[in-house]
Amino acid sequence: MSWLDNLDIHVQHGNLLTIDAEAVVVTTTQDLGAYGKLSKTVFTSFPGIVDEINRVRRFLTAQRLTLGQTVTVNTDNRKFILAAIWSSESPYDRNLFYKVYINSIREAFKNKIKVMVMPIMDYGHIDMVVAEISRVLTDLSSLSLSDDFPVEVIYFVSLNTGNVSRLSDNLRRELGIET
Repeated sequence: MSWLDNLDIHVQHGNLLTIDAEAVVVTTTQDLGAYGKLSKTVFTSFPGIVDEINRVRRFLTAQRLTLGQTVTVNTDNRKFILAAIWSSESPYDRNLFYKVYINSIREAFKNKIKVMVMPIMDYGHIDMVVAEISRVLTDLSSLSLSDDFPVEVIYFVSLNTGNVSRLSDNLRRELGIET
């Protein structure tokens, strides 16, 4: 049995910060600044996160992430996987969405996280995002069950019901996954 066969995937409408999970993926700028509604909400709702980001930033090359790179911060009894998605010099493309999703899951593996929440990113490219989520899950489907791959549950969440439907339909059609 593979890791994907054992993975419990939920695709749902709602606020991802209300889901009981060990870690939440939050998209940021390369220098770990707020980018979009989610990161702005997290940065204001969890007061300790800014100090933790500043602490982590000191250990990064040029105090920033490369696009698609992730880092975990712990604050206010939560783990946040920060994923660099935006730079003024780089447009969104398939590879960027792929890197953000696969590196977020790898970061969860590294931190022994069992339950994680990921936003269904849109940024005007929902078809690209949906395709890349499916590609990430396909690429990880060959992993065997082991302690090295502890993620058991992933919630993909959006406030946009259309995005939820698109991802659910795609996962059912492409991978045979009922969400």
